[in-house]
Amino acid sequence: MPSPADLPPQYAYAEYMHALRGCIRRVDKIISGHSPMKNEEWDTEVVCLMLRKSFEHVAFASLVAHREVYSAVFADFETHWSAKRLLQKLEKVHPDFYPSPVSIPVQQLGSVKHLPEVEDDFLTKDEFVLLYDVCSQVIHTRNPYKAGPWVIDTGRSLREWASHLKRLLHVHYIRLSAVPGVWLVQMVHPHDGKVHVFSCEPVKGPTGEL
Repeated sequence: MPSPADLPPQYAYAEYMHALRGCIRRVDKIISGHSPMKNEEWDTEVVCLMLRKSFEHVAFASLVAHREVYSAVFADFETHWSAKRLLQKLEKVHPDFYPSPVSIPVQQLGSVKHLPEVEDDFLTKDEFVLLYDVCSQVIHTRNPYKAGPWVIDTGRSLREWASHLKRLLHVHYIRLSAVPGVWLVQMVHPHDGKVHVFSCEPVKGPTGEL
């Protein structure tokens, strides 16, 4: 299998989303009570590990989508590995990089022109950074001299966080920095069950470009 770096950007983005789906399947299996480990502490650590890997897939998918503008600013981009820091750097060069979730009318898949925005219960950019840090705390051994409580506050249940991540990505678009238009991403296409990434060009409306 070729490295995502060797693929055209849309195909590389789809590969990262496909890998992310595998992480979420493991999370869903564990939080639904089907873990072979039968140990709540280990289950929590594995779920947080899979969520953290999911965030890395989102971050590196964003990197391949915006490689040209990102590499022009950060010459050492090939050495960047922290998902949280990568997203912070992406925001500096392209503030509108983060995925935007939308709803797709089931009966109009082939002809739909407008997709309504999802307004709630999805993982926001701020929550992404928060949960990335929380998951990192869970999967790493704590320094015994670190100040503060030993109980990690996740804010929501891991089931809720996983649901918010899936709602963010189920059908989403990303606005590109270097060219007009967006990529529309469907995580499970109804025809073959695979990740599909579509290039969508802007259209002219009564008040200008949409």
